[in-house]
Amino acid sequence: MLIALDDAHCLDPVSLRELSTLSQKMSNCPPVWVVTHRSGTEIALSRMFRNRGDATQVKLRSLSEDAVACLVADMLGAKPHPDLLAALTVANGNPLLVRELVEDLREDGALEYDHDGVRLASEGLPQQALTVMERRLRGLTPKCRHLLQVASALGCVFALDDVARMLRETSATLLPVLEEALAAEVIVSTADHLAFAHEVVWQAVAHTLPPSVQHALRREAELVSAHREHPVAPTSPHTAAGALPVLTPAHTIDSMRPPFVVRLVDARLAAGQLTSAAVLARDTLAQPVPAALAAELWGRLANVLIMQGRSPEAAAAAERVLAATGPRDDLRDDAQAAWVFALSLHDQARARKEAQAILAAGEGRDAAAVIALTVLANLAWDDGDVTEGLRLARQAVDRIHSATPPAWRLHSELAFARKLANLREIDKATEIIRASRDEGNSSCPAFHAAASSIAMARVLMLAGRLTEAREEATQVLTAARELDARLLVPLTLSVLAAVALRTGDLLTAAEHVERCRTELTAGCTPLWSVQYEWVKLLLVAEQDGPRRAAEMLTDEHAGLLTRKALFIEEPGAAAWFVRLALVVGDHKLAETVVATMNQLAQANAEFPSVVTAAVHAHGLLEHDAEALERAAAEHREPWARAWAAEDLGVQLANAGQGRDDAAVRYLEAALQGFEEIGAERDVARVRNHLRKLGVRPRRTSLLKREPAGWESLGETERTIAHLVSQGLTNRQIAKRVFLSPHTVNYHLRQIFRKLGINSRVELARLTQDYSRQHALACTTPNSAEFGATSQ
Repeated sequence: MLIALDDAHCLDPVSLRELSTLSQKMSNCPPVWVVTHRSGTEIALSRMFRNRGDATQVKLRSLSEDAVACLVADMLGAKPHPDLLAALTVANGNPLLVRELVEDLREDGALEYDHDGVRLASEGLPQQALTVMERRLRGLTPKCRHLLQVASALGCVFALDDVARMLRETSATLLPVLEEALAAEVIVSTADHLAFAHEVVWQAVAHTLPPSVQHALRREAELVSAHREHPVAPTSPHTAAGALPVLTPAHTIDSMRPPFVVRLVDARLAAGQLTSAAVLARDTLAQPVPAALAAELWGRLANVLIMQGRSPEAAAAAERVLAATGPRDDLRDDAQAAWVFALSLHDQARARKEAQAILAAGEGRDAAAVIALTVLANLAWDDGDVTEGLRLARQAVDRIHSATPPAWRLHSELAFARKLANLREIDKATEIIRASRDEGNSSCPAFHAAASSIAMARVLMLAGRLTEAREEATQVLTAARELDARLLVPLTLSVLAAVALRTGDLLTAAEHVERCRTELTAGCTPLWSVQYEWVKLLLVAEQDGPRRAAEMLTDEHAGLLTRKALFIEEPGAAAWFVRLALVVGDHKLAETVVATMNQLAQANAEFPSVVTAAVHAHGLLEHDAEALERAAAEHREPWARAWAAEDLGVQLANAGQGRDDAAVRYLEAALQGFEEIGAERDVARVRNHLRKLGVRPRRTSLLKREPAGWESLGETERTIAHLVSQGLTNRQIAKRVFLSPHTVNYHLRQIFRKLGINSRVELARLTQDYSRQHALACTTPNSAEFGATSQ
């Protein structure tokens, strides 16, 4: 038997897991599988075959010219003329791009038919080719687009070391983004140099820059090229006829007065132009400048590099200020704060030592002392010492006064708020975050607002307000990308992934987890959090099953069980690990988790959330119904509370070997808890438990999702529907919601199925009708619903 599965990356994880069991079910007659999926994607099915060692992986090459001609003829129903095929070479044999370009040409009326076939309606390269390329570029990471934009100033053919010099990087540090550009087939590698895959690609990249920026980059490129003994390309496009006119030289840094340069850097920071501010500071420091100006600029640069997630460079910049002779006291204080904070992002051991030294010596005048206390509070928290972590965090906040720089005040206050939120002191944490948002005089207001918002998104998620958390985090992600504030990106992605997991949207969760992994492996040093590993493990358990998740605890995530901060921040984590261990039959793992949790609870007995988490884990392992009942009553986190009720209901049902009124009561309580927070997969699981007991679960008013119609759409689906109604393409929508075009297409198919429609036109009409009706319905607010939301 032959089983052929095309576009496997578009299937949801549940379907893939079911398919993966077919080999076992058909062991008497093993089937032959042919599975195709997009390059760069990883699915459980192909991984299973590779692990068994009986699979052959074939990477499909670009289509030949004849194959492209056949594809176009099949799409258009006529033989393509040579001029059309020549225009399609911009797709470089990529079938997806060929189809997109042909569809755009057809929709825009840029094709005409005659007795010989189909040709372009006008001569020359069609604008649609440029549009397709620009859409393709928007799918790349900001770092990769930045590299391509700089490379475009060097011409269609360029050398990597020239790009590195213009970016003030080394060739080695550019390898991750270079690999992304090569994998996307935007650039190609020749024997000696790199080149854009097509002139249209080069033009599309150049068109993403304003003319003034193109001129500035071109002048810098000419200086870099002048130092080459042999030119890369004899006729680079930017030096050929028709190139942009040469601008008159701008004022050099030498001609600027020092205060003007500092004010210009500050102005760019205030405008949210982190990259521009950093470039100006570096360019100035590359020239002979007065010591006082150098100290100011190194200090500004250290702060920018922290926001960009480049903590090793930030620490080095701060050290330049500390090593200088006679910097102003406020500059030295700010540099000390930047130094110890940057160290805490990549070298915790040294950060602890330096923070203790600052406090012991009484060196910290203001900012340095506040940040030293904040860093020590974070490290104590990570060690599982909640009392000391809170004491130091509160001490740091109490030390803040009117002269404390806004950036360090923000970091200290948000660190304190995060700790309170993780202990489920939601109201106190919310009050601190809202107050931090209202504080003015920030050197970079956009970063200030984004940092406060991601803290609020985490609080909303912990409170079970998943829709609000998703909206807040999505806005932060947009802002952080625009700012190039990579310090915040992984934490934001982890919140979005956690929300998607809890609402059962595994496809979206996988997208966010993969983007988070990409950020971390690309050298970003973000705010440290155990959440990065935790959400990845949760996703693996859902996608690949509990056994694979348990295996990860012995290799890739071997140290996760020793991260005490996880069990403090996630009250349901200990019980989740015990549940996992019992499913895979690893009793030792369960005992280790319970022992760790008991020690943590004894050391932090005054904190109810930690104690209740230990009680929950113990109740699961020892089948202690009283402990589970206590956990179900005392958990302050909605998700953990619902899980405790479910665990107790299942245990009572198993003990009674049939229907038990107490079991049903607790399972219904779990069902209501999961429904309230919108945890759809958990709702489905509990409903299944109840059906096995002969109970038909009732649909409560809290569950607002209907099996069909507009109300059946999830939040992601509704967002996509609204964007479709605005005329956006799948690629444009993907950019807005931070998903891949294929994931958007998957959601679109689900929307069509739920609404019983077949086209984007119908969807746009239904969306607009719903929006009008909803607007009318909202003219008279429902006071009961408003009160519940406010509460």
